[in-house]
Amino acid sequence: MNSLATANGIYKILDKTVDLIVLNGGFYHLESYAYGIETEVIEKSSIQTYVIKWNSLVSEGQISAGGPQKPKIKPREFTSHIQSESPIKQIWSRIKQFKTKGLSKKLVIERYASKAITYSSEVAECKAEGLAFCIQNGCDYFEAASEQKLNQRIVSLYYGAIAFASAEMLASPEGPDSLDEVENMTKFGHGLYTFDSLDENSFEGFVVGVLSNGFFKKWVEFLGADVASFPAKKTKKSSEIDLSKNESSLSLSCFQGYLN
Repeated sequence: MNSLATANGIYKILDKTVDLIVLNGGFYHLESYAYGIETEVIEKSSIQTYVIKWNSLVSEGQISAGGPQKPKIKPREFTSHIQSESPIKQIWSRIKQFKTKGLSKKLVIERYASKAITYSSEVAECKAEGLAFCIQNGCDYFEAASEQKLNQRIVSLYYGAIAFASAEMLASPEGPDSLDEVENMTKFGHGLYTFDSLDENSFEGFVVGVLSNGFFKKWVEFLGADVASFPAKKTKKSSEIDLSKNESSLSLSCFQGYLN
């Protein structure tokens, strides 16, 4: 297609007749036109990846290096190259594609297939529904934050980050099977606590710690982090906090040091 800004009806016709929709241009505001479809939409510069994929499917996934070597199976690679003068806009456009349940379901199924993990249609449906909801939620929070005052902006970005962390887990074959399962992780809260400043500077010395229950623990455990040292209860005494050894708490000044 020569123009992204094409009527949604055309996208829906193509959705039923083609395997891939290729745009001669960028993805700016793609979600305003290509909504309610399951067929993937890509830029012309990315077509080579799909040509290679189709060729490998024709040869039943076997790629031979020539000679007597045994053919190898090439796994599905999730690669997406950003080529834009404004990368962040293109990144957001691609993320927003998964606000639709159809594309979310396609992503979930592809990830199951890439790891050769069996799944039921009910689980794929639940994951896709939850993933689309979380992406929509995360996008709404981040868009709202861009026009809010500082204190409101911090809250919106915090909840937006939780929404995207939830989406990350739902999109994985090893993650939770439904949005209900993710929401149950917050029954004991988000798994974070705060402690008044340990420093003369009340802001820089402010401490944030993690707990062995709640959403944060479940998320970092999903990412492969060791959560064995996370305490079950909030620390009540400053003498019990050792920022040089305790990996489950961090002051704002320590965090700034990491950034530097």
